[in-house]
Amino acid sequence: MTEEEHAEYYANLLIFQYRTLPKARAHIKALVTAAFCGGILLKMLDGFSIDRAEGIQLDILGKYIGLTRHTEGIMTETGSTEMDDETYRKLLKFKAIMNASPATTSAIKTALWESFGGSVRLTDNRNMTYKYVLTIGNETAIIAAGKNLLPAPMGVGVSYVDESDLLVLYEDEFEDAYTEYDCGLLCADYEEDGQTVNGYSGTILAAE
Repeated sequence: MTEEEHAEYYANLLIFQYRTLPKARAHIKALVTAAFCGGILLKMLDGFSIDRAEGIQLDILGKYIGLTRHTEGIMTETGSTEMDDETYRKLLKFKAIMNASPATTSAIKTALWESFGGSVRLTDNRNMTYKYVLTIGNETAIIAAGKNLLPAPMGVGVSYVDESDLLVLYEDEFEDAYTEYDCGLLCADYEEDGQTVNGYSGTILAAE
């Protein structure tokens, strides 16, 4: 609510016989405006909104969420040792989502898409390991990997590759060749126990 909306709200709380009197309403609105000190109270609330916070305000949010803006030891294109506000804000949002996530493959993929679009892709290797594929030159994705933000369920190993390693052709355990491409997603269908399975989603397409 804006300052004007707050003033109108409190003016409407006047008892019935005063509610429609212009001077009474103006008096209440003047008191509310003075109490808000020119909107500074509302600005204090916005200051710690993750969408509006800047600088030290984001750093304070980072303490609660569990992520600093420092990037020492991570090879970035800019060579900076600190994230700018927009990169930091994006990773803070992702970290906040994962803090409350059940860490299932489906939940992780959804969070990745919402936070990174197609710049970070996840493949479940179905052998207790994940593979993350990072878009070449995407500094946010590189920092996320370098700060171990890309999650996996407990006991699941994680590896990282970039797009230059995407095209891989090999035989799977059912002796059906399929191609792994487009950021590591298994795209071909294969046969498993008489059922046709979609390699991307694991969804059963047909059964004999």
